[in-house]
Amino acid sequence: MKILILGGTGFLGKNLVEYLLKKHYDIRLYVRPTALQQKFIYEKKNLLDIKIGDFQRECDFASLVRGCDVVYHLISSTIPGVINPLLDIETTIKPSLRLLEACVKEKVSRFVFFSSGGTVYGIPKRLPIYEDDVGQPISAYGIQKQTLERYCQFYQYCYGLPITILRIANPYGRFQRPFSQQGLIANILGRCMTHTPVEIWGDGQVIRDYIYVDDVIDAAERVLHYHGPYNVFNIGSGHGESINYIVDFVNRLTDSDLLVNRYPGRKVDVPSNILDITRACQELNWHPNISLDDGIKRMLSYWNEENKTFEGR
Repeated sequence: MKILILGGTGFLGKNLVEYLLKKHYDIRLYVRPTALQQKFIYEKKNLLDIKIGDFQRECDFASLVRGCDVVYHLISSTIPGVINPLLDIETTIKPSLRLLEACVKEKVSRFVFFSSGGTVYGIPKRLPIYEDDVGQPISAYGIQKQTLERYCQFYQYCYGLPITILRIANPYGRFQRPFSQQGLIANILGRCMTHTPVEIWGDGQVIRDYIYVDDVIDAAERVLHYHGPYNVFNIGSGHGESINYIVDFVNRLTDSDLLVNRYPGRKVDVPSNILDITRACQELNWHPNISLDDGIKRMLSYWNEENKTFEGR
């Protein structure tokens, strides 16, 4: 099986690449020219079919997907908390549509889109949140993800392109960078290890569903062999914890006393988000295996092994 991965040099993408290589899949990786300098890519260049380009400006997606059975789309130009809809349209939505067109033309067998279970639903009317609950996202990031979900469904309905949408909760783990604007647990751990203040918007009581990256990638591989009636899956832990809990746990784990700078809450942050994962468990024979506490311990251990460089290599 030939698999194309777009976004394979990011946090989730690196974990996906490593896992699929271990499973002996044939991987084609689409990267920017600068990615060739990454240690992660350099060490695996002989194991990968590497194609170089710029997703935002790519004009020949057909050649890129040609010969591939499966396409994983993980690229996003924006992050939660950032508001720039026009940039989203130009840098993510438009090129994603060109990619979908190419997948139809080249008769790709499955298109897997990594969406955001933490943002596409908006403020939930009930908890946990089911896949069939109507989403009303309140962030530009969530709107972008929902828009692409709907276009994926449109291309399946009109052109028969088999699609799978993974609504991933709040993933964390290996290869995540601590000081980017995305990834609360990574940020808290990084600030703990560098003795800098943690920044929290609001009172820290917002509830999130956190899922360790190994469990996410396990689900992402399982959908390759799924032929059931569903094409949308929530991928989370099915449980929620507050930001304050994570700060307290990191303090206990590292024997620290983190300084917390608190700021007014943001309109783009939902008060609570917990995903119902029954469908994924039943249909994919999948279940999250790593608890939040154990996952944080694993992440801390990984960074210690990397000599605290935080490069996510």
